[in-house]
Amino acid sequence: MRGIRLRLILLALLVLLGCDPPSPRMPLTERIDSAGLEIVISSEPTTSWLRIAPTPDLRIGGADAHGAAQFGAVQGVAVASDGSIWVADRQTADVRVFEADGTHRVTVGGRGDGPGEFRVVRLLGQAGDSMAVVDDRTGRLSWFDLGGVLLTESLIHRRGSSAPVVYGVGSDGRLAGAIQRLVSADTMDPGTVFEGEIDFVGWKHPESPPRTIATVPTSSWLFTGTSQIPIPFTTNASLAVARHWVVTRGVRPELLHLSDDGGRRITRVRRAPRPVGADMRQAYEAFVRSVYPEDRRQPFLEALHHPAVPDTAPAYTRLLVDTAGRVWAQHFTADRRSLGDWDVFDPDGSLTAVVANPPGVWLHAITDRAAVGVWLDALDVPRVQRHAIVPPRASRSPAPIPP
Repeated sequence: MRGIRLRLILLALLVLLGCDPPSPRMPLTERIDSAGLEIVISSEPTTSWLRIAPTPDLRIGGADAHGAAQFGAVQGVAVASDGSIWVADRQTADVRVFEADGTHRVTVGGRGDGPGEFRVVRLLGQAGDSMAVVDDRTGRLSWFDLGGVLLTESLIHRRGSSAPVVYGVGSDGRLAGAIQRLVSADTMDPGTVFEGEIDFVGWKHPESPPRTIATVPTSSWLFTGTSQIPIPFTTNASLAVARHWVVTRGVRPELLHLSDDGGRRITRVRRAPRPVGADMRQAYEAFVRSVYPEDRRQPFLEALHHPAVPDTAPAYTRLLVDTAGRVWAQHFTADRRSLGDWDVFDPDGSLTAVVANPPGVWLHAITDRAAVGVWLDALDVPRVQRHAIVPPRASRSPAPIPP
């Protein structure tokens, strides 16, 4: 009794002094070394030490926007170390740079083949004190300083005639990309289910040959005789570059980390795979009916009942790496309009939080204080939004957190 009374008095003193009471049980993490393969297994945390505010503290664009804030087809968004927000627009083949308060700083690029111009623009992100932007059509990589001045350009080394898609850059300048091995439908019979393969590749330097990180199957597809229809609940793997190369691993909630020196680590969550049940099928059907017009949706609905539909849904759909080196893995959802939660892994591989995605926002960049992404209105007009990342106790303060 005396010990219990003492703990209650201590807890009361902590509350009176404005201190936080002892934190709830942290996620239990187990580390196993198996023949040179490190396996990190985490339980789900009972509480999350962070959350993304559902309401944005900054909006850029939208139906009423004009000038630089009027976007057509946003490809990517990045947040620089000075807080500026970079937005790549494929409709105009340029990148608009905005201050942390949303005012326009500068626009770089534009459609063309000259220095700093692009045919098909793709924003990769910041490495060091520069921002990387690549032209998907020509394979030319351009580096800009944070003021928007073009610093240097180079052609990315290709593997034979294969043209890789480069879609990520690490803080050390390493590039991440993919080469898809296409499957020809010329020799297929109608009703054939097939998969392709994707080589995930990485470059230490743009001019060096790409190194294969992993080879993974693509989604499954059904050839109808005239078109290719995706088999529901199959999805492509994802690659990200953090301290290691990180790859998603199918239906299990786990990630594969591969280092350049051959080291391997698996990070896994103690969570059962999700079966493809009636609720998930109904969600997928609702998605198809909302996206495809009536005269085109029937093959997609029929694919829902194909024998090749798996019994278990994928664990993750995509990966992001924040500025602290944490890996964010987004949960798979059958209705793609409803974006899933994120598992957040510390650089040591332990699961540190499960975070809800802000409603309707496709996140592109995460810093230690904000998440930035794109929201579409009913007419698919894009708006860039910044949402504060709020630790639980910080939610007492109404002031927004800058990026």
